[in-house]
Amino acid sequence: MINKMAIVDTNCIGENTLIKSFVVINKEVIIGSNVIIHPHVTIEAGVVIGNNVEIFPGAYIGKPHKGAGAVARKIEYEQKVKIGDNCVIGPNAIIYSDVIIGCNTLIGDNASIREQVIIGDFCIVSRSVTINYNTSIGNRTKIMDMTHITGNCQIGDDVFISVLVATTNDRAIGQSGYAEEKVIGPNIGNGVAIGASANILPGVSIGEGSVVAASAVVSKDVLPRKMVAGNPARVIKSLDGGGGDIVKYFIHDLAFVETEVIGKGTRIWAFAHVLKGAKIGENVNICDHVFIENDVEIGNNVTIKCGVQVWDGIRLKDNVFVGPNVTFTNDPFPRSKKYLDRYPETIVEESASIGANATILPGVTIGKNAMVGAGAVVTQNIPDDAVAIGNPAKIIKYLQGA
Repeated sequence: MINKMAIVDTNCIGENTLIKSFVVINKEVIIGSNVIIHPHVTIEAGVVIGNNVEIFPGAYIGKPHKGAGAVARKIEYEQKVKIGDNCVIGPNAIIYSDVIIGCNTLIGDNASIREQVIIGDFCIVSRSVTINYNTSIGNRTKIMDMTHITGNCQIGDDVFISVLVATTNDRAIGQSGYAEEKVIGPNIGNGVAIGASANILPGVSIGEGSVVAASAVVSKDVLPRKMVAGNPARVIKSLDGGGGDIVKYFIHDLAFVETEVIGKGTRIWAFAHVLKGAKIGENVNICDHVFIENDVEIGNNVTIKCGVQVWDGIRLKDNVFVGPNVTFTNDPFPRSKKYLDRYPETIVEESASIGANATILPGVTIGKNAMVGAGAVVTQNIPDDAVAIGNPAKIIKYLQGA
């Protein structure tokens, strides 16, 4: 049924379709069966609408592109739009030419979708969402109110993007003109969840199953199944491979942790800095103002108190205790700007304890269950179960049954 106040120039209309008043439909439009088109909808040439689609008042489908001479990017598009079966197009939504929308997808009120965009099946593009050019969105993905999806962006299946999220694609922020190879949007993997008001910067990849916390600023790639938070966003938790349950480790918002090798139950507190190559076991407690370099291995159940520096070549075995302000060293003949190819290994064996302000010289081994007294300077190996104090550290006794 076509209302007499509608202007319809196509004859390709399926059965039981209802076109209401003040609708304008141009030539070369194909409309399926059981479609409802509400008043004041405009549909341009080249649009194909599937079955059981409903289009609400004020929507504009197949809008041509007019740059007005102000757009830096050369606009190229085909005059076509395809809307799959069972879709709903909300009031005042604008869908430009050269767009494909899958089946059972909801396009919300006032949404705007630019050219060369592909949207999958069972998606939600919510109220006032803007999707810029040359973007692909997978199946079952939900993008919530007033979020902006930038041009040249890739979004996978089963992604959730919350309200007011901003994605960007130009690190020069428009100062260098438009160059396709430099204007790169984010790549958001399958199953990613992004919290409200997060900012995803140009060219960033967010790995499968990861979570971005609300208001995070993601400036570098996020590995799969990680949770990131803060500005700049840093890994605070790791997620398991099935269902997203949190693996129990904690990183304080004010810590800077670059390594991805962190065991369950580990806690890293404020102002700690852990470099990328470090390996940290389970149930480790790393306190404030600790620095850990790259070639470092820390076992399970280790405690490192405030103000400790752990340099390349240090190995802390399970159950080690390192007191506050302990200083490890790794170069027996240090010179400024002179670096060793490989640093000597300093090993602290299982269940050993090192007291506050002790200094451990390069290449020594502190034995199992040994204790180094506060302020001691360890210049040579300490046997298992020994207690050593002083400068240089000397053994004063052995622990029986330790």
